Amino acid sequence: MVTLKAPGNGHIRPMALQDISEIVQVEKLEGYSAWNEKLVNESFSEHQGWVSMSNGSLLGYAFFSQVLDELTLLNIVTNKPFRQQRVAERLLNNVFSIYRKEGLLRCFLEVGESNLPAQFLYQKMGFKAVGRRKAYYKQPNPQDALILQVDL
Repeated sequence: MVTLKAPGNGHIRPMALQDISEIVQVEKLEGYSAWNEKLVNESFSEHQGWVSMSNGSLLGYAFFSQVLDELTLLNIVTNKPFRQQRVAERLLNNVFSIYRKEGLLRCFLEVGESNLPAQFLYQKMGFKAVGRRKAYYKQPNPQDALILQVDL
């Protein structure tokens, strides 16, 4: 099992079955954009998940889909008590390093046009807008998603 020491506090490792119940609890606290338990379980079974942990606490997690040499970031969440501590940035940097070594070339994602904190993070990490999905997000108010891409 791959385990990386994350800069600052914590370590990053592949998601395990025992992480799922805590991820579901975090998602329930997220509100309108939260993934339900079924979606979390399906994503764990069908995609690649990573967690950032520290002293037994879940700092954050991400799900990726891989097709050939490309990734799609499906979901990334920082647990509320650990926000504003660069958890998502460290998680993405470390996971991208692994994927780069495996020969993957780029990563795509969708982000809500009103989600400025996420857009700032992705811009900081080198993502560029490559498209738009009209009315992609339905709740609580319909909004477009920006399609972003970064070369790994």
